[in-house]
Amino acid sequence: MTEQRLNSGILFTNYRKQSERSPDFSGDCNIGGVTYKIAGWMKKGKKTEFTSLAFKRADEDSHAYDRAGETAPQPARSEPSTPGPVRASDDIPF
Repeated sequence: MTEQRLNSGILFTNYRKQSERSPDFSGDCNIGGVTYKIAGWMKKGKKTEFTSLAFKRADEDSHAYDRAGETAPQPARSEPSTPGPVRASDDIPF
């Protein structure tokens, strides 16, 4: 793999599809200094076609996209807490 610029990536047509559910496109990108694998599927909407994308860290399961159509595991959600009033003295994280 050639070195990529920060916050950029590349997609190629996937000519080696293992099944109908395999991605139509695959590639990689560098986001914030972390390398991700990209998978893309062409889909048909009500009015137009579009590409659905999935990103996975390059150091995670490399066969995850061959199981396309399965929903990626979501982190467990805790009950939302009710935030208190925002005061002018509260720190803003950005």
